[in-house]
Amino acid sequence: MKFNEFKEKIENEFDGRFNQSLCSCRIFRCLGKSITIDCKLGKDASEWNNGIAMNDLMHVSFIIALPDGWAEEDELPEILVMESSEHEIKTKPENDILYCDYKRISYRRTAGNPEKIVKTFGKFVEKLHEAVMSEYQSDNLLDYDMKLIEIKQCAA
Repeated sequence: MKFNEFKEKIENEFDGRFNQSLCSCRIFRCLGKSITIDCKLGKDASEWNNGIAMNDLMHVSFIIALPDGWAEEDELPEILVMESSEHEIKTKPENDILYCDYKRISYRRTAGNPEKIVKTFGKFVEKLHEAVMSEYQSDNLLDYDMKLIEIKQCAA
């Protein structure tokens, strides 16, 4: 599988649940090459609270290291390892002093071929959607995030 096909499949998995949101799958170049996958509820800065990405409801980020010498026109390696540095959503705080709390969405490091990585990402997106809907229905999200979900009609 080529990177462009992988990217399309990853973004389609996310769009299946959050079709008006941002899923960015791209090649990252720093100390080698990696594939990064970043997901946000807002589609761009106009939908992030105060235009800051870190203020978005979702804090979801994955990274897949690529071997030295890999080029974008090459097939993806047969074995990829996808790790997550962030896999949580922002919720109302239990302590009134705090701005917010975070709810972690379970994810384990995954190794396998590109098809398995796409399948695992799809399962994660399903869990993410369930968690967001559960918190929305419990009125446990910040006001700005509640309104954004209503506008995007994610809860339908």
